[in-house]
Amino acid sequence: MSYNLQPKPQRKSDKVVVTETNSIKPLNPAPERRYRVEELTTQGWELADIDTKNLTREDANRTLQNLLNDGLSPDRIRAVIDDGTKI
Repeated sequence: MSYNLQPKPQRKSDKVVVTETNSIKPLNPAPERRYRVEELTTQGWELADIDTKNLTREDANRTLQNLLNDGLSPDRIRAVIDDGTKI
């Protein structure tokens, strides 16, 4: 018994492209997630420093580690996803 398998037809809402080699590639890869590092102050959560926004994951981890090494309490710092709404 022989089957003639064909790729599944693509709908307009699908965001993938099927090539001749049957490898699937996303049309629009998700942008890299960015982070900001915040410190808890008497005013609430604020940027820990002017340079602690729009960071990669590695840069945010490095910044957190530097703040911990400087003596800040881990309860007073955090890294959150930077969606660009907070200045």
